[in-house]
Amino acid sequence: MRNKMFIKFFKISLTLLCVCFYSFGQVKPTRSQVFKLIKSSILTKREAKIMEPLNWTTCNQDSAFFKADTIRLYNGINYFYQISSCCNFIEMAFYKKDAFYLRKSQICKEPSTADAHIDYYQLKITKHLGELYCAINKSKSGVSKFVIVKIESVKLEERPPVDVIVLKRLKQTISSP
Repeated sequence: MRNKMFIKFFKISLTLLCVCFYSFGQVKPTRSQVFKLIKSSILTKREAKIMEPLNWTTCNQDSAFFKADTIRLYNGINYFYQISSCCNFIEMAFYKKDAFYLRKSQICKEPSTADAHIDYYQLKITKHLGELYCAINKSKSGVSKFVIVKIESVKLEERPPVDVIVLKRLKQTISSP
């Protein structure tokens, strides 16, 4: 009898511990974390004129940036050079904490190319009911809304780690440039 009670108590305790550790492991990003990452990547006027890979990059195979449910933004293209799993990209550069420009690029066909045409967007980050939301607005094209799911760091073998912002699309309204 005592043994059965001990086993039952042990199972309940273990379950509670697992739930607690899982809950604490899922730390949601804060506005200040997002703005800190953005501020650290704001381009100066001089940097903005150089046609190099921009601050934030995401794979755009099959127009994923405009259609996919989940978008992973990497602060730099080094992640993709290491894993070589993508040819087409959307690159973003912040020139203010709430404004960025965007361009398309590709690296699989020689020579690598990037669009000379650049689109400008406004960014608004809000918190509602414990969730962090991001609205991306392109003038006259509507607003796309996302939940900021998490911020993580990915280690690379031969380069410094990259930060990743994971967004979950709420509404599909960004039109492809």
